[in-house]
Amino acid sequence: MTDSSRIWNRHGKQYLDLKLEKSAFIAFVEFSSDMVLDVSEAATLSKQKWQMKPSIFHLGEEVALDLAEAMAIDPAMWAQARGADLLAGRPPRRVLLGDLRYCRSCLQVGNHSPLFQLPQLVLCPIHLEPLRMGCPHCGHAIPTNALALARNHFYCGACDHNMASERRRASVGCAVGHPSVERFAALRRLVTDPPAPGESRSELRCDRLAEVAASPVLVRLHHAHTLWGDPSMGLGLLRIRTESFRLAAEDGPLNRPKFFALVRGAVIGAFEELATRLAKHVRLKEMPPGVENAMHSAARVDLRVSTVAAAFWQTAAAFEVQRFVLGELPPPAAKAQPFWSWLPAHTGAMRLLVARQVQALFVRSLIRMSKLRYGVQVAWSELPDQALFLLPWRLRPTAEPGGLEFEVRTHVDLNTVDRLASRYRRHWLIEAPEDASTLGLVTSPAAGKPSLSLPGDPPLGDSGAVSQP
Repeated sequence: MTDSSRIWNRHGKQYLDLKLEKSAFIAFVEFSSDMVLDVSEAATLSKQKWQMKPSIFHLGEEVALDLAEAMAIDPAMWAQARGADLLAGRPPRRVLLGDLRYCRSCLQVGNHSPLFQLPQLVLCPIHLEPLRMGCPHCGHAIPTNALALARNHFYCGACDHNMASERRRASVGCAVGHPSVERFAALRRLVTDPPAPGESRSELRCDRLAEVAASPVLVRLHHAHTLWGDPSMGLGLLRIRTESFRLAAEDGPLNRPKFFALVRGAVIGAFEELATRLAKHVRLKEMPPGVENAMHSAARVDLRVSTVAAAFWQTAAAFEVQRFVLGELPPPAAKAQPFWSWLPAHTGAMRLLVARQVQALFVRSLIRMSKLRYGVQVAWSELPDQALFLLPWRLRPTAEPGGLEFEVRTHVDLNTVDRLASRYRRHWLIEAPEDASTLGLVTSPAAGKPSLSLPGDPPLGDSGAVSQP
């Protein structure tokens, strides 16, 4: 039963409409402006005053219902305005950004969709403009908790910049026009549609959504891993190069030792193929002296080495096969392989993906090393930036019985390897000058900055199986 004493919206204004795309941020700002709420009054809108500080998109269910009651809004409409239909059972903090993310053209006239709080969306589907965070004037983050919204409305709390300047002009003599929910319906279906039966996908496992949203590169990666729609649908989707392969389904699960053995074989095969391509441009020979020890420590090695060869051996170290490529030693017994949890549980798809991942990491290492000058600047033991080379993929059944379609999103292949190896075949890392400070060389800007790291592989039991699609 509704407590009428808690209803603030006594004039009966409808802040949400099933036919209009409108977020909880817009609805609450309009409500607090109409009611002329101050911060102390906003804190009393919920019986759980101490829970009013989280973002309006992250509220607990009880607090959210209190706000819906105070605003006289249907709880189901309020839930959709907060993006509850986008969660798929996950906590809101792991799905939706807390600080405001917006399309500038939309916000200027007082429009905002809860879909904009998804970090994997890159463009506004209406204006095809990049979604952004922070005040457009000073760059300060825009909090979306009820207390901040009651205080600032559409203004930046840091510089007092009006982010919805066109809304005031548009509202003189007429109501602000919000876009139809139908304009976002196809995008909402794409975002909320779960994988089909028998379908598996890669996942960019990062809970720090604010860190993702702050990096245009990571936003695009998140987009590539989660949104597999056709860009021609006109939903603001990116055009991403995708390779597609037709495979046959496999029967029965693979136990982990067998799967790990297959992965190790695929990795070594990928490095043999890579070495064959590189041999046309440089001489790989054996691993440079001193590098083996440096790969297991933070030590630096002052040496002269071809940049292409250095990138090859660093990539091999990342996959823990530096001692087994080029036929130096026989492969060891099967054990957990690096990045194994990222791979599809299908032998053919796994081999295709491993080859592309080896090529992608080699290219990334080569480009980074091409910006260095001295061998001592190479961090041989540096963990790879997994987010930038563990490629988005999707494995799903085809219409034909027993068939599978495997899709990989990548900008790297063996032709890319050939082109870059040819470009940098004469580029060498040289020994540092005798009077140079090793610390100064290592900490120079050219040595690079640490980047995002992802959680490690899940722990293994004594037994278990890797299921086949």
